[in-house]
Parts: sequence; structure tokens; C-alpha cells
Amino acid sequence: MKEQEKTQQVLVQELAALKQRIGELEEAESEWKREKEDFQKSETRFQSYFNLPFYGVAITSPEQRWIRVNDRLCSIMGYSRDEIIRMTWTEMTHPEDLAADLEQFGRVLSGQIDHYNMEKRFIQKGGKVIWTHLSVGCVRKSDGGVDHIVALVEDITSVKRAEEALRENEEKYRILFENANEAIFVVQNAKLVFINPVTPTMIGYSAAELISRPFMEFIHSEDREMVYEMHVRRMKGEELPHTYSFRVIHKDGNVLWVELNAVLIKWEGKPATLNFLSNITERRRMEAALRENEKKYRFITEKMTDIVWIQDINLRTVYVSPSVEALLGFTPEERMLQDVTEQLTPASMSWALDMMTREFALEQQGQVDPERTLTFELEYYHKDGSTRWLENIISGIRDDRGVLTGLHGVSRDITDRRRAQEALIQSEEKFRKAFYTSPDALSITRLEDGIYISINPGFTRILGYTEEDIVGKTSIELNIWNNIADRKRLLEELRRDGMVANLEAVFRMKGGGVRYGLMSASVIDLNGAPHIISITRDITDRKESIEKLRKTLEATVQAMAVTVESRDPYTAGHQRRVADLARAVAAEMNLSPDLIDGIMTAAIVHDLGKICVPAEILSKPTELTNLEFELIKTHPQAGYDILKDIEFPWPIARMILEHHERMDGSGYPKHLKGEEILMEARILAVSDVVESMGSHRPYRPTLGMDAALEEIERNRGTFYDPDVVDACLRIFRDKGYQLQR
Repeated sequence: MKEQEKTQQVLVQELAALKQRIGELEEAESEWKREKEDFQKSETRFQSYFNLPFYGVAITSPEQRWIRVNDRLCSIMGYSRDEIIRMTWTEMTHPEDLAADLEQFGRVLSGQIDHYNMEKRFIQKGGKVIWTHLSVGCVRKSDGGVDHIVALVEDITSVKRAEEALRENEEKYRILFENANEAIFVVQNAKLVFINPVTPTMIGYSAAELISRPFMEFIHSEDREMVYEMHVRRMKGEELPHTYSFRVIHKDGNVLWVELNAVLIKWEGKPATLNFLSNITERRRMEAALRENEKKYRFITEKMTDIVWIQDINLRTVYVSPSVEALLGFTPEERMLQDVTEQLTPASMSWALDMMTREFALEQQGQVDPERTLTFELEYYHKDGSTRWLENIISGIRDDRGVLTGLHGVSRDITDRRRAQEALIQSEEKFRKAFYTSPDALSITRLEDGIYISINPGFTRILGYTEEDIVGKTSIELNIWNNIADRKRLLEELRRDGMVANLEAVFRMKGGGVRYGLMSASVIDLNGAPHIISITRDITDRKESIEKLRKTLEATVQAMAVTVESRDPYTAGHQRRVADLARAVAAEMNLSPDLIDGIMTAAIVHDLGKICVPAEILSKPTELTNLEFELIKTHPQAGYDILKDIEFPWPIARMILEHHERMDGSGYPKHLKGEEILMEARILAVSDVVESMGSHRPYRPTLGMDAALEEIERNRGTFYDPDVVDACLRIFRDKGYQLQR
């Protein structure tokens, strides 16, 4: 009985324990359900964040592999999701940003930091470089180990490009402001609040004097009321002419005529005027002189049927006879308001500017007869929209000192004569085309075996073979191809593309000798079989002409070099010596003969832009001022502008533009760096520096060749390309090169 009670007692205890365990399990199940619901909610929130369309989101492993990425990241990188998952993010990182990213990534993995942000470049699938803002954080396991990495990627490429464009524009405006040839200043509350460097130079006062005093004090007393009224009305927002003239008083007491161009602006949030001031004293004096001359000739010119006109040195018409209305439809008043570009057709304008540029250059050099006249024909616009050809006889107008101040011209209508000449030329051209047959060689051959089916008389004229000689045979049998590889290339392109255009090849003639030909061919169907129809143009004469043109080009370039050096006798031979040194350096660097020719051509005229610099600055025997040096620094751009539209076999204009650039970006005019600078320009830069330091200059004696070589050696890799410097040092120190004299 006692055993039975004991058994019951144990059962009761076990039942109670079991009940308690069931309660615990039920509570655990409820907790698990709550945690599951919380997890599902968290997963939903994470998924919504993960799929945001604004940011690229990625989960990566500590081994730098992509584990999971959203659609936006795929769009940013240019890869599909499957492609990204098979890659590491280091493979897509720009090489220049990889080290910095890996360093921060390592610090996150080691626990030094929890997250990091950086601007970083990725390389898209197509090779395009993009800028991104990267935010990276670490998710750890309960034991502290790294579970995964979460990264947010924002594409900021457009922002970076906008920032770069803004910096470039700001730099352009700064350069324009500081190097302008006219005074630029801002007026607010009747005082100058901002000025450029030219403003003090123009009227003789220091910047401090100009800014500390009301601007009206510098204006001629007779013009102050007018200028002040214009300023006040402009500040009120009235519509006024932007440009007007008045007098100012130079600090030395002289009266200057100036032309002001003013616009209303906001300066530090308040109204002000931005002003551009030009010294027109000489122009006003010249206009007065021209008016005196005009009185002398007015009676005669007004009775003439030809047009008599006068232009100032800037090619602005200051007088034209009434006959202009009869010939061109414009009244004299209308004509004098027109710019020269509104008078001439584009072709005539271009020719006239080239001619006048050459004449003004000769004028500055004092190499012309001051009494000479020029005669040429130009095409002018008529008021009704048509054009007229006029023959112009032009002579110079000079002051008492013999200085050219303007142009005097007489223009005669030769439209009918020109049209008759053009009609005759067209008639002769039609006759020539009808009289002569095409000189091209035509042939038809079977594609299968190359057997000639037919040729035309042009084939006979070019290669000497008659149809009896060639039909039924192949070009291989007749040994027509001078280089069998040309035939192979022809057949390969025909089989691949069905046609060939402008294949240049050399052909053997029947009687000996060779001819150069430009061959085009296509596959046609003839009697159910593929055949080749080809046309070959004889370019032998053209090849010879190209060689002659090449020699002519060399002579032209040499003539340009002489033109530059004739304005600067102290540096005569500089370009030639730079060219010879550049040739030797390029040869030492094992560059191709063609590239060496291009470098020498550019070197011979690398200072061509100095024709735009006043000769007195080029030959100044003392040290240059900052302003004068800034003018000198414009010569690479000026040389580029002169040559940019000439079709050289090499990038001559670009070599000239970049020959004062430096590897660290400290050069000019574009502040290019390293590989941005053309290799040919880097060779010119070193050669130019060595020759300049090793030669005499107006403002200093020669510094010596040792100093020149020390300069390039000291700045190797900083200013100058290391390979170019090494080659230059070798030819001087190891091979005994010496500058020509």
C-alpha cells in the first residue's frame, strides 16, 4: 500500500513538472512567433530600403565579393546582377582609388572603425569612369566576427563634372579679367569698388588712389555732368546705350579720350555697374585727321561713278562716296554703320583678312614702299541680297610721321566681266569633260580563278596590256602585282565584305616600270557566277606631286620661321637650333622618321605666334615687366590659332600650343599635366629651354650650356619629361652634341 502511495506521489510530481515544461514550451513558442513576426517586419523594412531607386545598395563579403546587389547598383555599374555577383568590387575600382578604399576596408574588418565614407571612382562595364559617394558599414556576428559588409553607392559623376566645369570657367574669367587689354572696374555708390590691373595703368593713379576717391574726380570737368547723369539713370534701371565716350584726366595732367561700355549688375547683393574702359585718344585724333582729308576729296568723289571710301586702321568705314548707293544699294550712312564682315562674302572676307594681315606685318617691319598701291577683286553684298564683284585699288593714309593710320580705296563694278569669265570657264570645263575619256582602268575577272574576262582602253593606257594580251589569263600569270600581298588583301576583303574601296597598290606595266594605282572593286553576279569588277585610278603623278608638295611644305614652314625671326634679330636662328636639337633628341629616343620630321617642322615655327607680340617687347634689352611677360605668354595660343586650320601631316598646331606646358601643370596656356601633353611638345619644351639658356638674349648674356643641362636635370619629372631629359643629356654628355651657331 505504501509502495502504491509512493508511486502516485512520483506520478503527481512528474505530472506537475511536465505541466510546467509544457507551459515553458508554450511561452517559448509565443516568444518565437513574436520574434518571427519582428524578423519579418525587419526583413520587409530592409527590402524596402534595399530596393530604393536612389542609391546602389550592396552586401559584400569580407573577401570583397558581391553577395547581394539591388537594381540601382547594377544600373550604376553597367553590369547585370549575374555579372556583378561573379566579380569582386576591387575589379571595378579605379586603380588610383583602390589603395585608399582597401585601407579603410581593412580598418573596418579589424574593428578599428565601424564605417567609413569616401568619394571613389568605379569603372563601368564599357570602360567609362564614374564618380560615386561610397558609405560602408560592417555587420558582425554575436562572437564579434564579421558577418557581412553593407555598402551604399551614390552616382555623383554629373556633380563632379559640374564642379570641374565651374572651376574651369572661374579660371577662364580670372585670366580674362587679369589679362584684358582694357580697364575693367565696378562702380557702386559713385566709387570704384573693384578694378583690374589695367585700370591704374591707363590713367596713372594707383589702385589705392582710385578706390579711395569718388570716380567723378577722374573725369574731365566738361564731361562730369553727362557721365554722372548716365550713371544715375543706369542705376535706376533705365534703358540706355551701353557704350559712350568722354574724357578723363591722367595723373600727369594729360587729357585722354575713353570709350565706356557699362552694364547694370548686382555686386554683393546691391546694384552696381560693370564697366569696360578703352583708351581711344589715338582713334579720336586719327578721326579728326581723316575728316580733314575727307574735305579735300569730297567734291571729286561725289561726282565719280566708282566708289571712293576710307577706312581706319581697324577697317571701319569712316567715309564712302554717294556712288555706293548706285552700285550696292546702301546709302553712305548705312555703309558706315556696317562692319567689314557685313560688306564682304565669307570667301572674300577670308582672303582679304589674310592679305591685310600679311601687309600689316610687312608694314610693321618697315619693308614696304609707303607709296605702293594694291589691286584686287572682292565679292560684295548688295542691299537686295545679291552680290557684286568690285575691283579695288587701295593705298595707305599716313600721318606726318609716316605712320599708317587708315586706308583709301577706289572700287569699280566688274560683275559682268567676272560672270563672263566664269561662264567661259564653265564652257571650257564641259568641253574638256566631253572631249576626254576617263583615264581609269576597268576590268572584270572571275572570282573563282582570277581569269580576266574583259578590260577597257583605260587599262591599256595605264599598264600597256591590250585585251588580246590579257583576256583568258590571270594577274599572277602576267605578273601584274608588284606586291602579291596587295592581291591577297584584295581577295580577303572581297570575300569578307563583297567590296573594296580605295586599295592602294603598285602594278607592273607590260613594257617594264611600275604604276601606282588606287583600286576599288566589288563582287557581281555574271552569268550565274561571281565575278570581280574593279576600277583602278592611276595615282603615280599624284604620288610624285605629294612628294613635291612635301618639299613645298618644308619651304613654306621655313619661310614662316624666317618671318618670325626677322622681327626679333636677337633670337635669329633660335628656331633652327631648337629644330636641330629636337631632331637629335627624337632620334636618340628611337622615334620614327616620320614623327621626327613632324617634330622638326613644328620646331622651325614654334615661335610663330610671336608675330602677334610687339617687336619692341621681343627685342627689349632689359628685364620684361609682368604685363610684357603676359603678352609674351600669348604666343603659343596665337601660333596655334594661325596654324590650326592648315592640314599638316602631323599635329603641328597642337605641338606649338603645348611647347610651354610643364609636367606638373605649371606651364601655359592650358596648364596641362603629364600624359595630357603631346610627346612631341615635351621634346620641344626641353629643346627650347636648353637652346634659350645656352644662347644670348637681349636682356642677358648666355647662361652657358652647363647651366642649361643642370636646369633640365634638376627639374626632370617635375617640369620636363624624364625620357626626353635623359635623351638630351646623353647626346650632350656622352655623344658630344653641340648647338649649331
